Amino acid sequence: MIRTCPLRRTSLLSSVARVNLSPTLQRSTTSRLRALSTSRTARVPTTETRDGKQNSLGEHMRKLASLQQLISETSLVRLEAALETGNDLLQEIKSAFADATSVEEVAKWVKQAHDLQAQSRKQRTVVGVVGSTGAGKSSMINAVLDEENLVPTNGMRACTATITEIQFNETEDEQAAYRAEIHFIHANDWIEELHALRGDLKEPDGDLVGAERLGSEPRAAIAYDKIRSVYPQLSKEDIAKREFSPEALAQQAPVKEVLGTVKMITAPTSSAFTDLLREYIDSKDRVRGHKNNSDRMEFWPLVKFVRVFVRSRILEPGMVLVDLPGLHDSNAARSAVAARYLQQCTGLWVVAPITRIVDDKVAQNLLGMSFKRQLQFDGLYSAVTVICTKTDDISVTEALRSMPLDHSVHLDYMTMATLKETEQRSITESSLVDKRIADLSGLIDSFDEDVEQLELSLESQKDETQDSGTAQQVTTTSSSGEDSLDDSVERQEKRVDSREEAIRRLASLRAEKKALRAEKSDLQEKAKSLREDLDKTRIDIGGLQSGIKSACIQYRNQYSRPVIRLQFAEGLKELDEESLLSQGESGHDSSYTRRDYQAIAARLPVFCVSGRAYQKMSGMLRNDEPTTGYLSLEETEIIALQEHAQKTVASTRTDTCHWYLTNLRSLVSQLMVQVLIADKPLDLAKDLKDEELHFLDKSLKELSLKTRSAIKKAVDKCDLALQDALDDNLASAAIHASKAAPGIARSWGKPKRDGGISFSTYRATCVRDGKYTGSSGTTTDFNEDLCLPLMKHIARPWERIFSHSIPDIIESLGQDLSQCLSEFQDQMHTRPQLKNSEPYELVSYRVKNRAESLQKAVKFNKLMKLEDQQKANRSFKPAVQRAMQKAYDFCKAESGAGSFERMKGYIAKQVQNEQKSMFDSAVSAAQDSLEELLDKLQQSIKSEVELAISQVSADYKDVIEDHNVLKALNSAQKKIRNLLDDLDSRFRPVLEMPVSTTVGHDNKRDEPADEVSLITSPSASVVLEPGAEQGTIKHEVLLSKGGVDSDMADSASTLEEAAKGSPTASVPTEPGFSLKQGSG
Repeated sequence: MIRTCPLRRTSLLSSVARVNLSPTLQRSTTSRLRALSTSRTARVPTTETRDGKQNSLGEHMRKLASLQQLISETSLVRLEAALETGNDLLQEIKSAFADATSVEEVAKWVKQAHDLQAQSRKQRTVVGVVGSTGAGKSSMINAVLDEENLVPTNGMRACTATITEIQFNETEDEQAAYRAEIHFIHANDWIEELHALRGDLKEPDGDLVGAERLGSEPRAAIAYDKIRSVYPQLSKEDIAKREFSPEALAQQAPVKEVLGTVKMITAPTSSAFTDLLREYIDSKDRVRGHKNNSDRMEFWPLVKFVRVFVRSRILEPGMVLVDLPGLHDSNAARSAVAARYLQQCTGLWVVAPITRIVDDKVAQNLLGMSFKRQLQFDGLYSAVTVICTKTDDISVTEALRSMPLDHSVHLDYMTMATLKETEQRSITESSLVDKRIADLSGLIDSFDEDVEQLELSLESQKDETQDSGTAQQVTTTSSSGEDSLDDSVERQEKRVDSREEAIRRLASLRAEKKALRAEKSDLQEKAKSLREDLDKTRIDIGGLQSGIKSACIQYRNQYSRPVIRLQFAEGLKELDEESLLSQGESGHDSSYTRRDYQAIAARLPVFCVSGRAYQKMSGMLRNDEPTTGYLSLEETEIIALQEHAQKTVASTRTDTCHWYLTNLRSLVSQLMVQVLIADKPLDLAKDLKDEELHFLDKSLKELSLKTRSAIKKAVDKCDLALQDALDDNLASAAIHASKAAPGIARSWGKPKRDGGISFSTYRATCVRDGKYTGSSGTTTDFNEDLCLPLMKHIARPWERIFSHSIPDIIESLGQDLSQCLSEFQDQMHTRPQLKNSEPYELVSYRVKNRAESLQKAVKFNKLMKLEDQQKANRSFKPAVQRAMQKAYDFCKAESGAGSFERMKGYIAKQVQNEQKSMFDSAVSAAQDSLEELLDKLQQSIKSEVELAISQVSADYKDVIEDHNVLKALNSAQKKIRNLLDDLDSRFRPVLEMPVSTTVGHDNKRDEPADEVSLITSPSASVVLEPGAEQGTIKHEVLLSKGGVDSDMADSASTLEEAAKGSPTASVPTEPGFSLKQGSG
């Protein structure tokens, strides 16, 4: 009987909407999936026996084919869709067994399904963002998240004084589209901070800093501002006299109510949310005399960290951005939180303005030698990304002087200069024309007045002539005297002459006025033409100015990138040379190999961005002036940075999806074994069954012995590698540090001109148990200074052992353990009673998969969290601090005249007394942590191996004993069979999904998107959507149905690198930027 398998596609189609696709691509992909699913429904038949049972092992393997293929899939889009499909399948498996969980095996399967669903959730990928105040971190973060002002910014002062963690907002409540958790420090932490701030109010002689000098003493001013921020009711005099009790202040109602609590805020819009958030994280400078500001309590000194939740596509896959202004915070609680976040970081973004980063060698002096050394110990140099901000802040004049004379921008500049001359000539000519038009208008108006007067005069003369004729007639009648007649005729003749002259004059005026009007009309046409030409010239000038500024910005970006990479590599080289110098020429690091510093430089991702330009061009910051210097959104490099962020998450997410699908395959294949046992039982006689079980037990014991031996050998190798690389180095490092310690302690107390530190800094450092960060961000750390010789001595061998030696040993162990399983399988394959059965073939397939999975699982970076290694390399400083604590406590209690000298004496004496024991303790603590790490590593490997062996054992025993769990579960068995029948039809459409990578930013204004067809040509192409100039650009690549076509993937990669300006490309070979490998 032939039956068509129903294709369950609802979950797959819904998953398309959840994957990070553009709306246009979602519609296209969904319609394609529907078409694919319809065609699959019509053409995927399943052969069944009369009683509905599968009769072919090959049929079971075919059902697993698509799932098997997805385990090696590289497209995150397909993997996410597969994960959604798998979760729906697991839910149906749980439903099928809902009434049978009392059966032990069924309960285990249900638990496996539940655990798989829970562990499929997106994992956190933490990226720390570090940089000095004013570096442009907040604007950059806002731009990356496509937000206008989520993280508060202010052009006048620093806003974000608090550690801010930003992650995706899962809630669907529109009123809580923006959420935050504000975590306050505990009362004990605040009391400790207040005591330290009180100590900062002391003068070197022990007297109090007077109220009148609070502004001139930086440390006292900081203490005063912090205290007044929280307690505005305290007067300057009260604070200066230290007339307050830290314990009492911590108990005051407004403060007590928030200490140790978590406050939640929500808002439907970004602007409303930012206004609420600003109250807690804005370290606002007080405006003197402003009553509304000076009496308001501020919360930022009490905030430990803030967790913000926002709906951003960048964060949706699991990325967590952490703004770390507290990296050098004098507040111990916040500093500890910052340190913990750094331990969790998968990536580290170092932010600095491009105007400073090259000249100030920010990349080479990456947050100080201490920070670089910690990166070296942790093996996290590859996690660093350098971000140069404020690329729009540029002087075109200065930039042009730096650019090569053959650069096309100089020709553009000359063209612009010519156009500006043309503009000036046009302005001059237009001004002359306008003046002539104005003069003509005046003449025409004057002529109009003359014409009007002549016309009135002629009209008047006409009336007089008529009156004169009448009078003459009367006179002639009354008096016929000759004299009167002669006078009248004479006057009449004169009027006639005057009128004729006026008529001629009027005609002349009218002709002249007509000529003036004609001239004016011609000039007006000319003025219009001049204005049009001037407008066109100005448009051309504006375009050239924007293009020239863009060329200058891009040139500086391209100039800065290789320089920054060079500086970064030089900084690492400097650390290596310090380590070698500390060990001496006859040091113990005999296996030292020089790094390829050029390759390290080439791999460093560097982005030169303008967050504000990106925001403005994206329709945000509408009150700001128009952006110049960027011809497209891509030139701001925010889009490239967003893509880089997505790739950071994609690696972690891809591993999670592969792990999930591997375990899903294990569960469904285990259910298939049960179905095959039901359909094709081995049905051995009791004596044969006992014989096979005996052979199985013997083989499993041999397997267990082999794996234990392999694990022990590998762990012994790790232990030996640690001894060779570190034990001797640790011992010599302790001696080296012990000898250097007295001199280091003396250097702190030297006069400031000789490299020492001031009394106020010395005291503040002791009050804070050896570590203090001043207002400028400079950190004084006595404990670290004492540890420095030790750290330098072991830094390189430590890095090598955890970056290469131990990971290589563990990777080799994974191969050995996989080989052990394969050899076990070869042994079982010699059993003729087993190898010809279909259930056995499926179990063999499961053993092969288990061997591959075990090899992948036994990796150092998967078995051991970075925190485990960090715990060991961070054990030195705490040991030194404990040894120095007695002296710090003495210094805290010191006051009065001569206190500085006594404090220096306490420190020097404590160092002398403890100079050997404290470093021995530090080394011992590190060795204990390393032993603990090896024990944990060994236990993790044993757990993986024991799980694999137990599953293999259960499979074989089920086959030999015909142990059919589903036999008595008729309803569940039928449902499971149907689910397994549909397995391939669930996952095949996922493999046939087209793949698209969206690089552009979200359209937050809900503008309609034009349809864009998927690329179906054999080679990859770049598609620019209509409206791309507004900021939406997509790179779309259709991959082959069976997986990634390598040629196509390479082509796509090349196109993507070209489109984004290749911020991660190799160092260009330019004069002055060659990077030579130095000697160690």
